[in-house]
Amino acid sequence: MLRIKPQDLPAHPMALQLSVVLALAVSMISLLVSYSVGGALARSVAALGLTAAFLHLMLQLQNRRARFNQAFCAICGSSVVIYLVALPLLPYMAPDADGNFDGLVIALVLLLDGWSLIVLAHIFQHTFDIAFGRGIAMALLLMFLTLLVFSLFAGPELIAGD
Repeated sequence: MLRIKPQDLPAHPMALQLSVVLALAVSMISLLVSYSVGGALARSVAALGLTAAFLHLMLQLQNRRARFNQAFCAICGSSVVIYLVALPLLPYMAPDADGNFDGLVIALVLLLDGWSLIVLAHIFQHTFDIAFGRGIAMALLLMFLTLLVFSLFAGPELIAGD
C-alpha cells in the first residue's frame, strides 16, 4: 500500500466517486455493529466530510487544489482496505460478561490504527511534498480534530454509541 503515491492514481472524477462510495459503504457496515443505520450513516458521512474539508483546506493553503481528487481518492481507497481487514474483528470488540476485552483483538485493532496512521501520513507526505514526520503530524492532527469535532458538536454519544 505504501508503494503507490496519490499522484499515481487516476485523476478522473469517476475514480474519486467510486472510492468515496466504497469508503462510505464499508465505514457504515463496520459501524452497524454498534449503531443504528441512521447513526452509522451520520458518523460515516461526518468523518468523510471532515477529512475532505481538512484536505481541501490544507491544499488551499498551499495552493495545490489540483491534487485534491487523487489525494482524497487515496485516502478513501486505503480506508476501504483497512476497514475490510478490520471487519472480522468487530464482533469481538465487545466486552465479555465480566466486562473484560480480548487483549489480542484490542492489540490487532491498535495495530490497524497504527497502519492507518502510517498510510495517511504517506498520502500527506506525497500530496504536500513534505517529510514523513510532518505527514505523521498532519495525520495525528486530523485524527484529533475528528474526535474533537465529534465530541463537541454531537456529544459523547456520537463517539460512544446510540
